[in-house]
Amino acid sequence: MVFPIESDSDNYILEMERTIELLIAENYSLKEMNTSLSGEVEALKKRLLLYENPHTPPALQRFKPKPVNPEGKRGSPKGHKGTTRIHDKPDEIIHVSEDKCPECNHPLDSPIRTEKKTIFDIPPPQKIKITEFDLDVYKCNNCGIEVKSKHMDCPQVGDMGIYLLNYITMLKYNLRGVIRKVQEFLLANNDLDLSVKGINDALLRVGDACRSEYTVIQERIRRS
Repeated sequence: MVFPIESDSDNYILEMERTIELLIAENYSLKEMNTSLSGEVEALKKRLLLYENPHTPPALQRFKPKPVNPEGKRGSPKGHKGTTRIHDKPDEIIHVSEDKCPECNHPLDSPIRTEKKTIFDIPPPQKIKITEFDLDVYKCNNCGIEVKSKHMDCPQVGDMGIYLLNYITMLKYNLRGVIRKVQEFLLANNDLDLSVKGINDALLRVGDACRSEYTVIQERIRRS
């Protein structure tokens, strides 16, 4: 068995000591990094609790729980008493009758009973209605200013009616649609071709009209 000479042995020991020192320093650095990352994770969890808690609506949850398949068949349990939708008073009543039997083409007599079937539906998309307002303009003999007639359905600014402005606002905010989607919806359902700028101007016009009321509500909240 051959032993290394004394100088080589000392160098080997020094090299191993340096390696151990480097590993200890690297291990200490990794521990500090792990501690720092753990703190950041806890801070992010606390911030996330501000947005997600047991009262957060499902639509706003970032991490939705995986659905659990219930055991058994779907639907109401056996013996459950069903319910029928209660309709409001019908807007239109249509009486339906038949003259001949569809099987043998024989004439039918008076009906033996009448069955009622109520449905609910929405009307087809409405096309844009164009209205021209002839606004009389007067000149005051007292002060000399011109007075233009006003109509409740005729906006003072722009050429879009009040109902169209409200319709565009609902599409933008209630349906959470981008302006391009609103543009496509108006063209497909109402045959109305509006530019993106026109839709944006309509939204700004509605915002300007609601600004005074918004300011009043804001001041009322601040004083409460």
